Amino acid sequence: MEMTNSKTPEDIIATKLDSPSNNIPRLVTKRDLPAYLEYASDILASINYRLMSLSERGLWDTMRKECWVNGKVPSNLDDLAQILNLPVDVVKSNLTDRVVSFFLQRDGFFTCPELDNYKALKLNSRDAMAEGGARGGRKTQNDIREAKGTLKGGHKPLNRNEMNRTELSRREWKRKESPRTVDLSPEHQEWIDDYDGKK
Repeated sequence: MEMTNSKTPEDIIATKLDSPSNNIPRLVTKRDLPAYLEYASDILASINYRLMSLSERGLWDTMRKECWVNGKVPSNLDDLAQILNLPVDVVKSNLTDRVVSFFLQRDGFFTCPELDNYKALKLNSRDAMAEGGARGGRKTQNDIREAKGTLKGGHKPLNRNEMNRTELSRREWKRKESPRTVDLSPEHQEWIDDYDGKK
C-alpha cells in the first residue's frame, strides 16, 4: 500500500507533539515512548550490517539510540564525536557508507527513518486509543445524565425483560414458589387463605 501523504515522519511526530488535536489546548502529560521494538533477524539479514566491523556496529547502535531519544544526531564529525563522547578519529574511521546507509542525512543532521516511522506509528496508535477512550467516556456520561431524568420527574423506560413481565399477586406467588403448598392439607390451606384474607 503506497502512502499518499507527503508529510515526512518527522513532520508527523512534530504535528503530534506540538499541535493539540481538535484545536483544544491541552497540557501534554504523556511521557515519551520508552523503547522500540527491534527484530534481530531483520537486522542480521541486512548485508550492510553483516559487512560492518565490530566498532562500526557499536557506532551504528549508539547513533540509533541517540536518534530514538533525541530524534537526530549531528552529521558534523566533531559535533557527533562530542555528542557520543568518543574521539573524533574513532568516529571518522567508523562512520562508513555501511553505517550511514541506515540513516538519512538532512540539514546537518542524521535521522533514522526506520525509528521515525516506528515512533510515528506508535504515537498515532496511542492518540487513537486515547481519543477512543475519551469518546466512550463522553457517551457513558451522556447516558448517565439521560437516565437520571429531569427536575420535572420522569420514569426510567423498562428494559426488554421488564416489558413482557406479568405481575403475580402475593397469593399466586406463594402458590407458585412455595414447595409447602403442595403438601398442605385442605384444613391448613383454608387456615392460610383465611389468614391472608384478614390482611
